[in-house]
Order: sequence, then C-alpha cells, then structure tokens
Amino acid sequence: MGRARPQTHAELATEVGLPFESLQRIVEAFGFARPDPGDAVVEAERPVAQLMGRAVALGFFVDEAASVRFGNAYAEALRRITAVEVEVYHAGIELPLLRSGQSERTTMELAEQVSQRVLDLLGEALVAVYRRQQELSWTEHQIEHIEQVLVSEPVAAMTSVAGVRFAALGPTQLPGLTSPIRLFEARRS
Repeated sequence: MGRARPQTHAELATEVGLPFESLQRIVEAFGFARPDPGDAVVEAERPVAQLMGRAVALGFFVDEAASVRFGNAYAEALRRITAVEVEVYHAGIELPLLRSGQSERTTMELAEQVSQRVLDLLGEALVAVYRRQQELSWTEHQIEHIEQVLVSEPVAAMTSVAGVRFAALGPTQLPGLTSPIRLFEARRS
C-alpha cells in the first residue's frame, strides 16, 4: 500500500483560502522557513495557516501587512520567552550538574529527565499567563470605548436634556491594567 503524498504549501494555501504569496509571508512571519509552492507542509505550520486563513475570511485583518505584523509579534514574543528559558535551563540545570563533576553526556541525560518533568506544566502556565494578559488587554480596550462614549457629543446631548452631565474626575490606575483609566461622576447640571 502506497504512502500518501505530503501536502504542498500551494495546496495548503488553497485549502485555507489564502493566496500562496500571502501564506508564504505569514508562515515566515511566524518564524518558519519561507516555503516554496511545492514544499511539503511541516505539520507545525498547519495551525498557523488555518488560523490566519479563518481570521482573514472573518475580516480580522484588513490586509496582508496586518497579518504579517501579527505573526512577527507572536514570533518575537515567543523568541524572547524561549531565550530566557535557555538561560534559566543552562544556569539552573546544566551548570550545576557540570560543576558537580558530571560528564557532558551525563549532564545532558540528567537535564533532559528534569526538563521532561516540567514541560507540560510550562505549557499550561504559558497558556494561563497568555489568557490573563489577553483578559487585561481586552478589559483596557473596552474601558477605552466606554470612556470615549461618556465624553461623546450624543451622550452630552442626552444627559443635558435630563439635567445631568458626566464630569471627568481624573485618571486612576487599576491593578493589572497597564494604562490608567478615567473616572467619571454624574453631576446635576
């Protein structure tokens, strides 16, 4: 029985609804090698292609440049995280083993055993931290929208009819948010 032919990047682009050139730049932005149309798809690239194809179809990205910027941001943030992981791994696991007189080979074997114990937890922690940061960013974004509405002309017109106006009390910093928010008070006009 013959083995199935691997999917090409040109085929993947068609499958996810992106022009090949866009898929090529997006895959590269996420940190993978720049593919040619006939190159076999690396399985780790597939979720990226599916995500970006769906996001573009839903209108999340108005142009390819925004998609590439998104990919670059993710790749750079994760590159920085993994660079720190390597530093911590080297300083906290490898060096102590080497300093204790272990051979390079034994050090690598022992270090692998130790790291296997924390890899699953590391993945879970990474997702948890990501979700928390996402929650904070989305909350800040919604607060900015509310602030804009409270100082808008339509709200000013509606509240003046009711004899009320919103007065800004000034900025305050809420725990976890990176930007201060404005507090408002409803006052009788």
